Amino acid sequence: FDSPAETQAQLYIDTVGDLSGKLIPVVDIEFYGDKFSDPPEEEELVAELKTMLALLEEEYGVKPMVYTTYTFYYKYLDGEIDGYPLWIRNVYFSPNLDMRGEWTFWQYNHKGKVKGIRGDVDLNVFNGSREDWEKYCESIKIH
Repeated sequence: FDSPAETQAQLYIDTVGDLSGKLIPVVDIEFYGDKFSDPPEEEELVAELKTMLALLEEEYGVKPMVYTTYTFYYKYLDGEIDGYPLWIRNVYFSPNLDMRGEWTFWQYNHKGKVKGIRGDVDLNVFNGSREDWEKYCESIKIH
């Protein structure tokens, strides 16, 4: 929310570079700091997000994914980012309850445990079968 889409997109491109063997770009957009009590204007926020998504898509030739919370999605993004893959964070209930299965990844836990890693980790699930995962990886050129 605090810097222009063009600046953020260029920083991403400069930092990440080539996507070979990596996931597609993911734009994390959610409330933080004082944005809960003083949320940004919807029109400006959506315009900036669409600009950033377009710049990343132009650079990498693939639609970026949007990572967001359930609350943020329904306040700002529902109907605004159709066609972009969605990574939804909701640690309370499945996004299948009202998102009609229109998500790619779901972060269902932010305090998970994984053997060999100290501390809490995020736990996520892909929306589909193993075959769907393989097709998804092929479609975004991950090998």
